[in-house]
Amino acid sequence: METEEETEKIRRLAQCVRKTETPGIRRPAHCYSRAVYSAFSEIAVLREEGFSLTAIYKVMKAEGLLPEHARLNSFQKAFKKELTRRSKMTKTQGTSNPSGGANKKIPTEVSPVISERKKPEAKVAGREETEAERIKRMTSNTVHIGTGTIIKHADGSFDY
Repeated sequence: METEEETEKIRRLAQCVRKTETPGIRRPAHCYSRAVYSAFSEIAVLREEGFSLTAIYKVMKAEGLLPEHARLNSFQKAFKKELTRRSKMTKTQGTSNPSGGANKKIPTEVSPVISERKKPEAKVAGREETEAERIKRMTSNTVHIGTGTIIKHADGSFDY
């Protein structure tokens, strides 16, 4: 139960904050990405004609397509992200469909490069490895230095 004095202090505190401080700027979420997404084709054409993103940003802000306190670097980031997203989409699907086509399956084929790879051979120069050599090779640590390679074995020995 608050007393009348505490309630009055709280009211004065709220009035003092309203008089001395300014409220934060609240922007609509994703305003840059929505503006760039909707006008991407026009922005891309302007970019091909030689106009900078700064000039496009100024006009879009003056026309009210961006918020009043919009920032240039946020607009540029949104454009680059949209450009990357669309280029990835065209690479994976081979079309410029902005809907994404999430339900389409991409055919997978075995690459001829993978099928032509040779498997590592167990025998080295016609002789078989002994069990001790194999364990030594598996537990060793290889360090590449400028003049060659040093192999540190688990038993403390080295090979150069």
